[in-house]
Amino acid sequence: MKILLLGGTGEAIRLARKLSVPKIDLTYSIAGLVRKPQLDCEVRVGGFSSIHCSGSEGLQAYLGINSIDLLIDATHPYAFNMSYNAVAAAHGAGVPVWRYNRASWSRQQTGEAIEFHELCELEECLSAYQMPFFTIGGSFLSTEMPVAVGQHWLVRAANKLSVPEHATLIQSIGPFSMDSELQLMRQYSVDALITKNSGGDDAKLAAAKILKIPVFIQVRPELPSADWQSHSIDLLHQKVIELEKQI
Repeated sequence: MKILLLGGTGEAIRLARKLSVPKIDLTYSIAGLVRKPQLDCEVRVGGFSSIHCSGSEGLQAYLGINSIDLLIDATHPYAFNMSYNAVAAAHGAGVPVWRYNRASWSRQQTGEAIEFHELCELEECLSAYQMPFFTIGGSFLSTEMPVAVGQHWLVRAANKLSVPEHATLIQSIGPFSMDSELQLMRQYSVDALITKNSGGDDAKLAAAKILKIPVFIQVRPELPSADWQSHSIDLLHQKVIELEKQI
């Protein structure tokens, strides 16, 4: 049985280790932007697009050329383009596509957080803060979002970025402990947290609650429907094993 696993998350790595067994020919695919995991299976680095085809077309071709039996999307909840390409490519190639969909944060975790879809929605309310802490990646830095007088941005991202004078970059990769998040927020006198609903245990939410810092959470994109999906890596693994027995 040949499986292509689209990864980039801790859960995807855990699933890849579970599926690295003799009866399964597994390829783990990542964009390669952050770090390459050490796995007992083939690790493919880089996307599927080229000058000749788009990402979905390239992925569809890969599925056919390599006789993939199952495509698993275990990418980040906000990796909309990759999830979209996965569904389009799988349907085009006649291959089932399953998704691990990490559960969203509970209300107990988020508290009284304010939700938003696009960062521009926060322009007015963020002007009241001196040191907002952005943990939503760095693509927003290229937008024309205004900076309030006396305001400075703290931006954390996995990759090295070019930041404007009104921003400080912290290049770092999680997971982070609550103690380290508390120390960071206190060190920079953070007074607002802007983040994504990534799900799982999240130390920065707990730290913000302790420090009584307001939290703004970007709503998840609505992903295209997969053939099957679950919030549980263990359940997905069990279903793969059942499928392997049928092939």
